[in-house]
Amino acid sequence: MFGEINWFPRFGDIPGVAYEPIVPVDRSKLKRASERPEVSSFTTDGRVVTYLTWGDDEESSSASPSADHFVDEELDGLKTGTVLRKLAEALELPGVASDYHFALQAFVGVAWKRRREEPEALGLLERVAWLDISFLEAFPSAFTYTRMDETSYYRVSSMQNLLTIYEYEGALLEAIQVARIGLKHEQFEPKKLDELLERQAALEAEFRG
Repeated sequence: MFGEINWFPRFGDIPGVAYEPIVPVDRSKLKRASERPEVSSFTTDGRVVTYLTWGDDEESSSASPSADHFVDEELDGLKTGTVLRKLAEALELPGVASDYHFALQAFVGVAWKRRREEPEALGLLERVAWLDISFLEAFPSAFTYTRMDETSYYRVSSMQNLLTIYEYEGALLEAIQVARIGLKHEQFEPKKLDELLERQAALEAEFRG
């Protein structure tokens, strides 16, 4: 993302992130896997803005190899397995932290749209959404933006989608877990967690008879 200068050779190299490739990837065969960015800057309104540029001088870009490899607009026409492979490859390419979050979230969006036609998409959605959530816990700054000197969280739709699925399936303990994490990172209002806790308490009371 423009303005981010902390980059990583691959998603698994981010401190605090425990990651094994979702599907096998031969990183040595990925184009741009060994690419390194240059740090550039400009001055605006008396303030120095520093950013990364990728590629050579003739085709330099602010988009990292990871971001270029997993473009949202190109996913709808691909089979789910192909999208999953492209995600796994993007996570093995150099990028900034937010590149990896948006790639994970984009896959969840694809799986969400296909959940009714492809039952296996739900399992993939859950797995990737939890990977994004664990990333949020380990590296929350990748999920934030600053405007007018105020820092806020992006809306993490992968978390929203996962909570909806758990609620629909009646998996209240899992939903409560997601809601607790989301509440810490401004994804849900406190009343959402309260509602889930009330439903779980009512269910337990009914079970006890």
